[in-house]
Amino acid sequence: MASPFCEPRPDRPPRRVVVLGSPGSGKTSFCHLLASTTGLPLYHLDDFYWSPGWSRPTEEEWNRRVHALCALPRWIADGNYAATAEPRVHAADLVVLFDRHPLLCAAALARRCLRLRRAARTRA
Repeated sequence: MASPFCEPRPDRPPRRVVVLGSPGSGKTSFCHLLASTTGLPLYHLDDFYWSPGWSRPTEEEWNRRVHALCALPRWIADGNYAATAEPRVHAADLVVLFDRHPLLCAAALARRCLRLRRAARTRA
């Protein structure tokens, strides 16, 4: 018998989705596909976290930003930030966890770094 927590609810599609997983696990690619399919707005937590000039917010400011995101009626939250996972998970209708082998994540990160390096060279 399947768990009631895993059964789809076609009568009530998710409006708030949290996507968690290691860097390189495919979270962002999945989130883009999910956003284009569902029309839900996509929020990358890195964009919420980092301020201009790559400055870190205070813990109080970061918590305020996360709670403001959680208060929105519809969203997909892409990213980890374990210290603020609890309010996001509690606000979510659906949590997706990518559990990919660490070697596959490392390979994906290496490909990403090479792609970004090539892109930076072509812009220069």
